[in-house]
Amino acid sequence: HVVAISDDLWMVGGSNYIERMLATIAEPESGKLSEIAQSVEKQGDIQAILNMEVLGPFMQFGIMSQIEQMPPGTERVPQLFTQFDAAWTSMDLFSFDMLTYGNWTLRAKDDNAADLVEEIANEAIESVKQQALAMARSEFAERGPMGEAWMNYFNRLGDELPEFFRPVRRGRLFQPTTLNGEDLHVIGVTGVLVGLLLPAVQSAREAARRMTDANNLKQIGLAMHNYYSTFNHLPKPAITDDSGTPLLSWRVAILPFIEQQELYDQFHFDEPWDSPHNMTLVEQIPETYKTPSMLLPTGQTNYRLAFGPGCMFSKIDEEVRFREVRDGLSNTMMALETDASDATVWTKPDVDFGLYENPTQHFNSRRNGSNVLMGDGAVLFLPSTTAAKDAQAAMTRDGGEIMNLGF
Repeated sequence: HVVAISDDLWMVGGSNYIERMLATIAEPESGKLSEIAQSVEKQGDIQAILNMEVLGPFMQFGIMSQIEQMPPGTERVPQLFTQFDAAWTSMDLFSFDMLTYGNWTLRAKDDNAADLVEEIANEAIESVKQQALAMARSEFAERGPMGEAWMNYFNRLGDELPEFFRPVRRGRLFQPTTLNGEDLHVIGVTGVLVGLLLPAVQSAREAARRMTDANNLKQIGLAMHNYYSTFNHLPKPAITDDSGTPLLSWRVAILPFIEQQELYDQFHFDEPWDSPHNMTLVEQIPETYKTPSMLLPTGQTNYRLAFGPGCMFSKIDEEVRFREVRDGLSNTMMALETDASDATVWTKPDVDFGLYENPTQHFNSRRNGSNVLMGDGAVLFLPSTTAAKDAQAAMTRDGGEIMNLGF
């Protein structure tokens, strides 16, 4: 809601907050916003004032929800938002430079909070700097004189660039460093900035890919449970004909439960996956079966069942019921993302690829581990350093083993 208190004062907020604020109009000197307004130098045509004691926790929560996408060494950054009690900015009506130049001022709650803000900011900047330099070393270390020249350049930039990102502190007040044309020229303009921030961007992208893989597995897990609720058993590892010959993958069987009923209805279930008709459907692979962590040929997926002796799935035409999973659904692996070498056509009913014999060799080598879907629908990340016996224990459904997965 937006309420015009006077010709030059507008209030923005939720209805309950606005009502409480209006109730104090008779005492204009009271309240946090009044205290902030009286302490801020008036400038510009428009001035915005924020009560960070109210907004800070919401901002912190928003950042925490994306914590996996943040570069290592920046884990404490979300704490910054609760160390401020006020923020303000101003702009001229016809310049609209409020966001362009970022002339915001943030005020720490007290001197201790200001010290913590400075500590966390310096820690994050230094961490990103070291990661950038480490990537540069790995890229140019063995490229002779040219590589050495590039490393000297990156080292020099590593000494200069942090100062352009470090906030300026004046007592309890913090402001971002303003970059002018001369500064940008000194640091090699935008291209160099992008190059040095690339490690952080790549780290964020990898975290996003890992999250997408996990979400895909969660969708598969939900489809498995909905299938079970409908038929009172999990889907067979393969759709078979009357003689037990595998025709199509389990991924086809759960299509209606991942909102792909129309695609499901196009299959000929009395024909194998590579029949002329069914082959025309391979390219229509659902997004749920696509992995962003690796480039695979069209129609292939690396989401595979946990198949093997004593596993959740151990026979091609078996209808597994949850009561048979005596180790507990939360302790038994249902599916996982494998390495690219184990990818297969999503409609193909090949399920036995030697996973149980040496599980970690089939984990995603690109990220040194794999997301795995447990029987209860939870998705866990198992590193490639997981002991084979522990991974096998997680795969069996009634082995009674004690697992050591590090959780």
